[in-house]
Amino acid sequence: MGGKNKKKKATNTSGSKKKNKQPQTSSSSNNGGMMDVCRGQQAPSAVRKNVNALKKEEKRRRQKEKKQQEKQLQNSNRNKNNKNKNFLIKTQSERASFIAEDDPAMVRQSAVSAEEAHGTDVCEILSDATGGMVYTLSRDKKIIAWGLEERETDSIAGNLNMSSTSPGSAGSSTASSTLFGGAGAAAAASSNINSTSASSSCRVKRWFLKKQNTIQLDYAIWCATFQANCLFVGLGNGQVKVFAKDTGDQFDFQAHTKRVTCIRRHAASGIVITGDNGGSLKCWQLEQTAAGQVNAKCAFETELHAEVKSFEVIGNTWIYVASAKGLLRLPLQGLESAKPEKLTSEALNALMPFEVASSQQTFLAAPTRGGGIQLFDAATGKKQHSIDAVANMKNVMTLGELAGERVICGHQDGKLSSFRLPEWTRLCGWRILDKLQQSPVHNVTCVRQIGAAGLCLVGLQNGALQLWRYAPNEQHLVAPAAATGGVGVHGVSAPATVATPGVVVGGLVVPGAASMGHGGAPLAPQGGVQIMPATPVLQHPQFHLNPEAQAQHGVAPGGLGRPAIDPASVPLPDDDDDDL
Repeated sequence: MGGKNKKKKATNTSGSKKKNKQPQTSSSSNNGGMMDVCRGQQAPSAVRKNVNALKKEEKRRRQKEKKQQEKQLQNSNRNKNNKNKNFLIKTQSERASFIAEDDPAMVRQSAVSAEEAHGTDVCEILSDATGGMVYTLSRDKKIIAWGLEERETDSIAGNLNMSSTSPGSAGSSTASSTLFGGAGAAAAASSNINSTSASSSCRVKRWFLKKQNTIQLDYAIWCATFQANCLFVGLGNGQVKVFAKDTGDQFDFQAHTKRVTCIRRHAASGIVITGDNGGSLKCWQLEQTAAGQVNAKCAFETELHAEVKSFEVIGNTWIYVASAKGLLRLPLQGLESAKPEKLTSEALNALMPFEVASSQQTFLAAPTRGGGIQLFDAATGKKQHSIDAVANMKNVMTLGELAGERVICGHQDGKLSSFRLPEWTRLCGWRILDKLQQSPVHNVTCVRQIGAAGLCLVGLQNGALQLWRYAPNEQHLVAPAAATGGVGVHGVSAPATVATPGVVVGGLVVPGAASMGHGGAPLAPQGGVQIMPATPVLQHPQFHLNPEAQAQHGVAPGGLGRPAIDPASVPLPDDDDDDL
């Protein structure tokens, strides 16, 4: 009995152990069942669906990328502007050289290296009313005055021996070939006569820049304008500096806390308008005190909440502002209460007004950051036309009108392109640098018309300058010296001593030679104040942009009573975004 009980207990204990193990086995079986659900018969359908969806999505992405690559390849080999199919890329190489075959009227005159000009970006190029003096301003804190000079130079064909008689064929058969490719001594004399006559017929006239004066400032220059015979300069520390060309007077005022990106002067009212990279737009009225100093009073201020790239004052009606958030306009008559009107939301790089002579209408050309150009009617603000970008040329950084017949655009990759006015037909595009120029390719930062002979000066990112000329009818062009009374060919065209009106700044009149009425009374504009300061207006030493005027007043060339500073010793900013 005892043995049976022991067996029963053993069986019970084993059974209890089995019962105790059953939940564990059941849980393990349940877990196994759950794993079977994920990895068993139901799992493949869900997982396969997800895998197939991922494969389809990957396939669509690859097809989309392939189409985009094909589209980019097509765009790189064809012109988006269907009006002129001749504007095609010459080669697919990154260092391609573009030749202006469709615009032979554009002729390169001369070039000035960065060592002789500026050390960094050329921000503005200006010329005086006579066209005899040119001023280039850069972020290297320098203002350089240049004189225009036309002289004869030998062409490339004139420097080559283009004699029709082959060496060794003329004279006796014993004439031996010399080291320099010519014939013997007997044939060399006759060839020299021919080469002299040929070289004299191959001489051409070209325009050159001759440095006259250099002025060093304390801060980087970002913008400038030349009006009322005064030079207005916007600096990186927010100051505006004004120089009078004839009298040598100068003054400055703090306009903004950030760098001044654009400055203009309204000719009718004398109000100076400034904008900065923070989006602030201000109007300044300049007043002269009894002590002879000039004070700047802020008459209007508004915030545009976008970086001001450029703006233009159209007559007495509108102010058009090109900003990083589109084109805005404000009415001049209601600046205090008017809200800026947004005409386009695409970011712009510059703004250029131009007038169509046939219709007497004024339009605005605004290059976008996408590479295109938009044309607006200045009277209504409506977009009239849009020019698509070209795949082989990068963004338009600057543009300038030339002789009323051409618009020259400067691109980000060191190229120029030309359009024919007034229909804005794209003619050609070419790289202004040598195609063997080493990287990086320098941007074209400024393009401006100078003088009266169809001259166009181009400023580059490295500070170099290039002089081009639009000459459709070479025999009908008149040199700037002929119109200004300066020195003609083979000499520097100095500004003519003509009667100039008095300096008008903010309703203030500094009488000049032509601003005196009968009996010597000054002629002030409507609403202006007549002043004739007997002493210099400012406390700063006098200096002149014109070197001849400096000599008359006993001021040494170089400005501010000190010699010109060597460009190599000028400290350059760390990068292009430095304000000061």
